[in-house]
Amino acid sequence: MSYIDEIATRIRSRVDPVALPDQPSEDLFRIYAVLALTVGSSVTVSDIHNAWAAWMSGQNSSHESLLPASQLDASVIRSDLPFMSAVKEVANEIRADFDVDEIMRSMLPNGIPGHSETADFLTLYQLMVGTSESLVGRRQGVNSFFLTINGLLATVIGFFLRGERFLSRWDAVGIAVVAVIGIVGTYSWWSILKSYGQLNKGKFAIINRMERFLPAAPFEAEWLVLGQGRNLKRYKTFTSLEGMVPVAFAVIYAAAVVIGALLAAKALEF
Repeated sequence: MSYIDEIATRIRSRVDPVALPDQPSEDLFRIYAVLALTVGSSVTVSDIHNAWAAWMSGQNSSHESLLPASQLDASVIRSDLPFMSAVKEVANEIRADFDVDEIMRSMLPNGIPGHSETADFLTLYQLMVGTSESLVGRRQGVNSFFLTINGLLATVIGFFLRGERFLSRWDAVGIAVVAVIGIVGTYSWWSILKSYGQLNKGKFAIINRMERFLPAAPFEAEWLVLGQGRNLKRYKTFTSLEGMVPVAFAVIYAAAVVIGALLAAKALEF
């Protein structure tokens, strides 16, 4: 069900079934939904009648009430009032939902997109999904870069610790310098991964809200299936797992400093 159909259903539910047209009226209520989105609570009985006239023109082009509202009897206009009230009620609900969500207000500064803006809105949605996917690629690139750098640093520390011998003071200093560089690098690595995780979380907060105005919401449904991150048995973020790698390297560097210092101290005793 599209967002237009969802709004149309809400409007229909607020009209007394006795007042509903005898003919299939799905298209009529879709027009009312558009009025709720575009005109909102300012909708008039003339707007309601014009929407009905547009729909009835396709049903019965010779209907006696296919006249401007100003030319109709008051009794005919009164029959439009329940529909006007329903449209206003739903429009006010939409506005209230929109106002309480600060992210939604920021995302849609010009209000809820109308039917004519659906294509542009879909393009923006696809762009947001694309930027999220590219962020994953950038994160993988960062991991590859830091794994390579830390591999080189670990090799240098292994060079200082080579052989079965005590270390000189300069060896210990070399290990300490390399380890400090490694610890600083791993902190930068961890910080970047955390930043990417936060950025991607923000992107999906926007993507999920954009899906409210699309016919389907696959990412929102996927998040519900995964328990919205509340159940670690169903889903554990990859960011938390990635963050363990730089922490492990930092522990290795700290251990290397301690081992280097102990071996250097032993060397001074002889």
